[in-house]
Amino acid sequence: MGRRGHTKKTDYGTVILHWLLVGLLVIAIATGLRIATESPDRDWINILDLVLPKAAVWTWHLQCAVLLTAIGVAYVVYVSRVHLGQRIRLDQVRLRGLLGRRFARWGAINIFLYWLFFVVMLSQLVTGVLLYFGYANSYLVRAHWIGLWLVLGYVPLHLCSQLKLGGAEQLLRVFRPSRLVAPPPKLELADVLALLDERASPSLAPQQQQTFARAFTVVPCPTQRPMAGRSSQVFERQPLGEAEVVDTPRHSTPTSSTPNPPNRYPVIRLNAFLVACVTAGLVVIVMLTAEREIIDRLYVYRVNSSGTPVIDGESSDAIWRKIPPIHVLTENGDNFQDAQVLGGSKRGILKAVPI
Repeated sequence: MGRRGHTKKTDYGTVILHWLLVGLLVIAIATGLRIATESPDRDWINILDLVLPKAAVWTWHLQCAVLLTAIGVAYVVYVSRVHLGQRIRLDQVRLRGLLGRRFARWGAINIFLYWLFFVVMLSQLVTGVLLYFGYANSYLVRAHWIGLWLVLGYVPLHLCSQLKLGGAEQLLRVFRPSRLVAPPPKLELADVLALLDERASPSLAPQQQQTFARAFTVVPCPTQRPMAGRSSQVFERQPLGEAEVVDTPRHSTPTSSTPNPPNRYPVIRLNAFLVACVTAGLVVIVMLTAEREIIDRLYVYRVNSSGTPVIDGESSDAIWRKIPPIHVLTENGDNFQDAQVLGGSKRGILKAVPI
């Protein structure tokens, strides 16, 4: 729990990725609802006509899907590089917290909701890609539609769980970006054994001090003052069960100085965010390149005025037999009774010439 009057903040990388995700989801949901109005049994969505987009909805929807995929990859890269996996780790300790006190219980519920959101977003991206590349059927469309409402339902659940976890301060922290705080250094098993050996054999203390100092060194903050009467490198005696810390002085020379690890940490975190952004850019490039190579294109062939077909719904004109068709699979349309129907879908062909 934070101190009274303590302002909660969140690191810059998480804040930026969070709001990019929110903005893209708003556009994807709005365009998805507009696309859904074309289905005969979803006319009720037209009550939102004033707020839903009216132009280029397919283009915006597909572009949001590509960017959401890139944001997801960037988040995974960022979390792994800055070692923030503990924020979303759903382990046995967190599961036991569901039966614990209020803070532990809502912390576990938040993480469970995170993973539910991750699974739903992954299913949305997978079903959307399958629909885009022509593997459409009624089950995929229904799964994509249900996923939309799960995402919408996640929003109030997420806000409520965050409010229960830490009140208004927990909700407002995503509006307060700050520098990422360095995690404490890890104490390895070998270091613990060295400490135990030093306690059992005081005569070996100098050798153990050197070994432990190389493996686990904590540089004191500039505001701390060295204690009088202490050697340049000694063990600070702590009660049994507490960690022991080694103080090592900072040596400086006229020509060079050793950089302070705490000052170097923000640079590492900034680089981690840049790596995540570069990775997201590469994902976008790969997806767009793959789309250009895989997707079918409808070419409009130039014809002479004498060969212009008659627009009468028939394909008996000579020009139509010379143009290669593109096969498409339509879903949830009208007038399927007089066509080949495959699991609620109709297979058709497209040809185009200028008129």
